[in-house]
Amino acid sequence: MAAKTDTEAPHWTATPAVVHQEYSENSEGINNYVFFSNPLEDASPVLVRATIQSARLAAPVVSYLIPWQNQLGIGWFTCGGNFQFAFGEECTVLFEAIDAAGNRSRPTGRPVPFQAPPRPASYR
Repeated sequence: MAAKTDTEAPHWTATPAVVHQEYSENSEGINNYVFFSNPLEDASPVLVRATIQSARLAAPVVSYLIPWQNQLGIGWFTCGGNFQFAFGEECTVLFEAIDAAGNRSRPTGRPVPFQAPPRPASYR
């Protein structure tokens, strides 16, 4: 008996929203990131393609996110990351889920606007 082919695209139950953002410095480096909710359902593992745009950059930055603790992280995480924010800059991100079978879906046809973490007053 042949295995059933996965033909269903991942299902977004809502549009991802900012749940946490942080700018901090420590002895290991800098944290400068934004976490989004991950309202995504699928029977197989999923990557999320994030296309990040800011007025500071001429071209968008594309990153493939692996959901972590049911969140999607964009930015710099102490020793590495996928995007370096300027303090408080206005950005947008367009999310697209891709499951193990190659099925794709977007939560919305429009990029999600958000603001990068501001530099804390204690660092100014």
